[in-house]
Amino acid sequence: MILIIIFFSLILFSIISYIDIKYLKIPNWSIFLVLFIGVIYQIYIGQSFINLFVYTCIFFLVILFGLVLFILNVWGAGDAKLMAASVFLVDLPNVMYFLCGCFICGVVWFLVCWPLKIWRYPDCLSASWKEMQIPFAPGIFSSLIIMKCFF
Repeated sequence: MILIIIFFSLILFSIISYIDIKYLKIPNWSIFLVLFIGVIYQIYIGQSFINLFVYTCIFFLVILFGLVLFILNVWGAGDAKLMAASVFLVDLPNVMYFLCGCFICGVVWFLVCWPLKIWRYPDCLSASWKEMQIPFAPGIFSSLIIMKCFF
């Protein structure tokens, strides 16, 4: 059962990353699906209601943090929702590593994509920060893979 959950998660995150790269949007249906798979995963591995409550609190804290970054035009709302929903796919002791890993992988992804964007659109150097959007879903996906493989 866990292998099926991991398989569907990999496929779903691949689709989400592709959509985010192509359209710079993360559809809400995919976020709900990630959340649903994460909750099913947590219930299947036998998490207690207290741990599920802790996951829910972390979920809302990430949403709140993401909302602040969205208001400041630093981050997209879909990225915040996806990151919050992905918390349910990580074991509780590793949640902070996952969240930090998301930002580290996101920075690496930014450093790879930004020069390519400048090369393809040279006038984007004079664009505002909001117009220099880089997809963040691949960074979340990368962090999730690292968490599942090494922790």
